[in-house]
Amino acid sequence: MENATRTESVQRRSDTGGDKIRGQMQDTADGVSEIVAHQYERVKDTFVDAGDTVGRAIQRNPLTAISIGLGLGFLFAFVIVGGNKPR
Repeated sequence: MENATRTESVQRRSDTGGDKIRGQMQDTADGVSEIVAHQYERVKDTFVDAGDTVGRAIQRNPLTAISIGLGLGFLFAFVIVGGNKPR
């Protein structure tokens, strides 16, 4: 009979400890989730602002934007093709 009482006491203590740990883990996960959501919004806003800035620059200087685009295209093609490789 005494062993049953000890077992029940140990079981109650472990359940309480498990619930406490579970609650702390949930609180930590909730905090991390809020931080990630906030950072996602900041990054999204940054990219939207950058896109708007690029759009305005293209409207102000369309020939410069076309020249930069062509230059980057040639550079990209050169990197992909690998330059002048002997055959």
